[in-house]
Amino acid sequence: MIPWTQIAIDAEIEGVETLNGIFLKNGFSHVHLSRVYDNDGKRWFQIHTYLPTDETIERRKKALEKDLWHLTAFDLCAMTEPVYTTLSDLPIHEDEKLVARVTDAVAIVPPESTFRPAEGIVVVQRNTASFGTGLHPSTKLAVEALSVVSPAGKTVIDVGTGTGILAIVAAKLGARTVEGIDIDAQAAADATANVALNQTNTQSLAISISHASVTDVSIQYDLVIANLPASLLIHHHRSLINLLHVESHLVLSGMTATQVPAVRQVFEAQRLEKVAEIEDNDWKSLIYRKAPEYQDKTAGEAPRGDKKQKSGGNPSQSGPDHRRADQADSGQGKNR
Repeated sequence: MIPWTQIAIDAEIEGVETLNGIFLKNGFSHVHLSRVYDNDGKRWFQIHTYLPTDETIERRKKALEKDLWHLTAFDLCAMTEPVYTTLSDLPIHEDEKLVARVTDAVAIVPPESTFRPAEGIVVVQRNTASFGTGLHPSTKLAVEALSVVSPAGKTVIDVGTGTGILAIVAAKLGARTVEGIDIDAQAAADATANVALNQTNTQSLAISISHASVTDVSIQYDLVIANLPASLLIHHHRSLINLLHVESHLVLSGMTATQVPAVRQVFEAQRLEKVAEIEDNDWKSLIYRKAPEYQDKTAGEAPRGDKKQKSGGNPSQSGPDHRRADQADSGQGKNR
């Protein structure tokens, strides 16, 4: 029997996607989030991963520590030093410990878990390097926004779908149809796989995932969700607004408090009506409505959301969370 080394790191919640990606990039096994907790007024989390204690262990620990050094050296994420513990075997986790909560009403479970919370929405999701573990504040805020503007009975598009978590939540909240798009082909593939995991005999989700950019879409929706970095929200504000028909709602997430004024400036210059502003520590989400008095001086009326969209990618229809800031041609994500 080969012994294993457990690696545990605590960090601010903003680093959850980055640390998860670092572990997966280095080929570590059984990455899971063990808890989320309050630390001096900020949300922190603990993440565990495991390595076989063999001849490669020292080399792989050094590679991990080099990646972690870049995060701390540039003050990108507050975190503890990794704690290494030698185990005689991989621990067998109780199913309930594998559950991660986005909000009180939305839980994420891995496919291998048989545990299901008694109440609320459950999203079954594989852990991948695509943005959308579900624990980043921007994802939490986007989910909370869906309690302000319900997707029930509506056509929805999730721009920068990442793992597909927001698209799946919207569908489980009763959306009539949901489109998820991402310019990252791997993210689109991950989202398609996660949608399939959430199709059951008792619940069929009308979700379509495409490898496409927001600029490829030429139809309009009742609800548009965009959990993207502030720079991409600003860069693509015209394309996002073009997805709205009169009375549609737009959920914007992925911005810090200091970035909100710049985002508000470009969207409110288009005379969108602000419905709500939600915050979680330093992160914020904005909800807008395209009011009847909105005047679009640049484009004609586009088709509505039940018709087939124009796509520059390869649509991947399944049974029916962050974009990276360097992906500036975006439909990407997310979903943080």
